Amino acid sequence: MLDSYALEKHVLETIRSRGLILPGQRVLCAVSGGSDSMALLAVLLALRGEGGFEVEAAHFNHGIRGESAREDAAFVAARCAEWGVRCWLGEGDVPRLAAEWRCSLEDAARRARYAFLDETAAARGADCIALAHQLEDQAETVLLHLTHGCGLEGLAGMRMRQGNRVRPLLDVRRETLREYLRARGVAWREDETNAEDCCARNILRLRVMPQLRRLNSRADEAVARAAEIAARAADEALARADASLAGRWRETPYGAFWQTEEITPETARRLCRLAGVPELSEKQTARLCALEPGGETNLPAGGKALRTKKRLHLLLRPAVYDAGGTPFETAPCAVTIRGDGIREAAFDAKKLGGAVFRARRDGDVFAPLGMEGEQKLKKTLQDAGVDRPFRDLIPVLARGDRILWIAGLKPSREAAIDEKTTSAVLVRFTGRFPWEL
Repeated sequence: MLDSYALEKHVLETIRSRGLILPGQRVLCAVSGGSDSMALLAVLLALRGEGGFEVEAAHFNHGIRGESAREDAAFVAARCAEWGVRCWLGEGDVPRLAAEWRCSLEDAARRARYAFLDETAAARGADCIALAHQLEDQAETVLLHLTHGCGLEGLAGMRMRQGNRVRPLLDVRRETLREYLRARGVAWREDETNAEDCCARNILRLRVMPQLRRLNSRADEAVARAAEIAARAADEALARADASLAGRWRETPYGAFWQTEEITPETARRLCRLAGVPELSEKQTARLCALEPGGETNLPAGGKALRTKKRLHLLLRPAVYDAGGTPFETAPCAVTIRGDGIREAAFDAKKLGGAVFRARRDGDVFAPLGMEGEQKLKKTLQDAGVDRPFRDLIPVLARGDRILWIAGLKPSREAAIDEKTTSAVLVRFTGRFPWEL
């Protein structure tokens, strides 16, 4: 077992060899108050001088354990004040979120906690978020993934680096961390729910892992080694997937990716990983790969996969145009100006009265400029080749259910300038279109 000095030296070597935290960076350390996170904070503080990085702390109250959770927050805040560390506190109503998201308390707590950490890190300009997952956590995670029928990525468990999240203690035993705290005289809080078999992870920790250790006293290390092997194989598979995706995928703020050829399991998992979709099971991966044009399937964490004729879209957030944030300008113009119809269009000022920018609605009608007749807006967007997930993202200038301009595509003839026009106005869209995202 590592002593205090050896543990700090080991973690510093891990940080440097894996490039987890670079000199000059700011680290946001997630601190629950338990032994693992208190050890992580203490180690990072001990190493910040030699490592050349800054450390701040963050604590999230899940709103599950009442007064006990509030005492945890007070404990973390007090220790941080004692050590001269800035500490940022957050809280949420996880039971309500679990009901709203239709997921387990465990999953809702994880999602809410990470959302808080991501927001805090962005606000504080932190370069990375340090998490206190350790060796036993890794073994439990791999076994949990196995029970859900995972692929290579699931067998790989947690990585020491995943995006801006780093886990410097992932190869260290829990008891080693507690010995470190005892040697330093650092107290920690015990979460009483850890002793209850109230969730899947606790069942593994309390019932399954002790039985595995009867077979192999170093079962945790063995599972972690298997995870490393799987991680290398997964990385090789993802490298092949990256090659197949070269030049054929794009990301939008809505988490949408697309590629035009047949989707292999490796490519599907890579797309999901790039989009930030939680690990897919083998069954979910198979459903994704088997999608036909017009088909869709749900993804973890409320996402959705949708296949059109040429593309596969992975949507992590509702694809709805925010009319309230439409950036546009208007200005008087000469009646001879027409605009390009893409970013700007000129209209008869008298015919424009009451028009607003908004998202499309059922029943919208469009009369294309230079053409006879009219058609449903849906048909116009289909003819323009706008894929279904993005049709609700196109800003339109409308008066009632009459569309005056499909920004980025074309204007209608309903408020167009003609020989009777005496005053005109130029409307200019200054935002970004879906195809520019």
